[in-house]
Amino acid sequence: MLMLDPDSDLVEIIKRRLEESGWSVKRIKQLEAAKKELQKKRTDVFFFDPAFEVCPESVIAELISDPQYHHPKVLVYTQSGSRKDIEHMKQAGVHVYWLKGHISLSDLLRNIKKLI
Repeated sequence: MLMLDPDSDLVEIIKRRLEESGWSVKRIKQLEAAKKELQKKRTDVFFFDPAFEVCPESVIAELISDPQYHHPKVLVYTQSGSRKDIEHMKQAGVHVYWLKGHISLSDLLRNIKKLI
């Protein structure tokens, strides 16, 4: 799993818990570095907070459709809960959209495990 979230301490806790459950997880704080990592190594899951990107829908569509990124499942974990944002992300191909603070850590981890 590759995680892109520039500043969330919560994401570091999620990363640690996933690693304790046997996952291989790498956290990256910049989109370009994440793209390079996805090109270099097949990654099943891309865990992403799009709040820091100018046009996150195009980023997601590119990651899912361009074969150089190996078609990861994209899981969004963000604070933006507007219907417009959620709809745009789903149209771009996001597999799951979670709101920070609206899902418990244990439920989040359980749901990630079910998806994979």
